[in-house]
Amino acid sequence: PIDRLELASLLASVKAELDEEITTVARENNMKDAMKNRFFHDLFSGGLTESELTAGQEAGWLAMGAKNYLSVLIEIDLLRNMAEEDLEKAKAIRNRAISIALQMVSAFHCGSVYEEEHGLIGIVFFKEGAQIIASLANAQLKEILDAIAAQTGMQVTAAFGGEVTQVLKLRLSRMQAEEALGRILFSRVNEKVAIGAHFSGQPVWDVRWSGSNLQNAIEVGNQSEMSAEIDMLVQEVSTHSSPVLLANTMVNAILMDISKTIRHRNGGMEAFMQENSMKRINTLEEMKLSLNGICVQAAKVLRELSNRTHPRLIDQILAYIDSHYTEDLTLKEVSQQFFMNTSYLGQLFRNATKESFNLYVNKRRLQEAKRMMMVKNIKMSTIIEAIGYKNTQHFYKQFLRIEGMTVQAYRKRDHSAGEG
Repeated sequence: PIDRLELASLLASVKAELDEEITTVARENNMKDAMKNRFFHDLFSGGLTESELTAGQEAGWLAMGAKNYLSVLIEIDLLRNMAEEDLEKAKAIRNRAISIALQMVSAFHCGSVYEEEHGLIGIVFFKEGAQIIASLANAQLKEILDAIAAQTGMQVTAAFGGEVTQVLKLRLSRMQAEEALGRILFSRVNEKVAIGAHFSGQPVWDVRWSGSNLQNAIEVGNQSEMSAEIDMLVQEVSTHSSPVLLANTMVNAILMDISKTIRHRNGGMEAFMQENSMKRINTLEEMKLSLNGICVQAAKVLRELSNRTHPRLIDQILAYIDSHYTEDLTLKEVSQQFFMNTSYLGQLFRNATKESFNLYVNKRRLQEAKRMMMVKNIKMSTIIEAIGYKNTQHFYKQFLRIEGMTVQAYRKRDHSAGEG
């Protein structure tokens, strides 16, 4: 018979091997998910190369023989508000929703699920052969949303854009889905599930201008940046064949985007929409004046709302940094963790800590470095790697800039103080 202690040691060894294998698999899956999310982000932003597109198709993220494609966006109602009070609960709900969507889309054999920014979930439906997929996607999307609502207890809203016959045209379908999602969010009542769609008779505009920079400028209250972005938009609209029609469409879309942001901050979006109820734009100059007025007012509203931010949010952000400062931590990554706009988080962080995000992270790393320096016989290369710096010279520069002395001078002073 095997010795009890030997058996316990053997079982512990097997468990350790299994734990390591599970960790490795989880890390590989997370890397694959990150690559897929990046693939769709680049596809929709127009930054995908032919080789990257081929690699994505070979990975199974898009069917190589598909003839029709359609973009869908799903929003879990007030998820970002929940994240301010209980981040782990919000993450668990979103992860559950993604898991449900993945399982059901996989069973349907007609799409790919990915993670969007700000807590949204994206689905690209596709079908091989020249088959109309809008009705199919609508029926399957309803099943997916019903399952998410039932298993999470949350209200769920989704919208899809128009069908396109080329992969690279999916960017337009996603833009249509985003516009339809904004529209349905304003008209829905208290039903658990709501689905919106792009109006089939509405023109398809291929607009290269992106509203993200304007949204960032509004959130940080940068009026000169707002004006510059509006000027660029007006310039692009002027080159289209129906500039007045496009101008009205773009102003309305921007107004809805801003109102949705206000809604996510627990603000009165209805009041903002009513106050800025759009009159028909007849000239590009009217478009420019209207947008400048809307954006300035929106910046004021968001500034007032940021002062009422849930106090636990900053505490959770600081706790997250404290747990991950040894990693390659960026403001964008943290904003994605908290389903927030990057510029808004940066402004919120500076207001709360009186420091920039990067300075705060560097100070936290140096705090740990100084603690480790107190232990004899630890090499500086070991310390630098342990606190998350990839570049040794960068560490020494940051130390001198923040501490006001070199590492050598600090260790000498610390050694002298210890002897005293």
